[in-house]
Amino acid sequence: MSERLRKFRRIDHLQRRLHDLSVWRLSALGRQRDQINAAHAEMLNAMSAGFFAFGSAAAAANRRIRAIEVEIENANRAHENQSRRSLELGARSQLAGASLRAATEQSRRDRQNRELADLIEEMLRASGSASRKG
Repeated sequence: MSERLRKFRRIDHLQRRLHDLSVWRLSALGRQRDQINAAHAEMLNAMSAGFFAFGSAAAAANRRIRAIEVEIENANRAHENQSRRSLELGARSQLAGASLRAATEQSRRDRQNRELADLIEEMLRASGSASRKG
């Protein structure tokens, strides 16, 4: 295997791994975002049920709800950024795969051409050494 083809295989492998890791990170951010949304809904339900209706408990609950809303915004932003990053890495992975396929095909053609050239040279040598009657 040529050094060039080995490098293409390594690049393809690394790009696929990077994409897999970015997809894993995206799913982890999605789960985190879902947990924060669930906590937000629980706090709103607790507020509407009257558990934190008056006094310092209501003020603390309001502060907590605002803090959760800030977390939601941060989680949404992180998820969107990671989504874009995963898409970019997916495209790079596909390009690396296409490059690997092209390099593999070129290597195969080169090998076939060398084998054909060797076969032709061998046939020419064999026919040149034969006796000629005339």
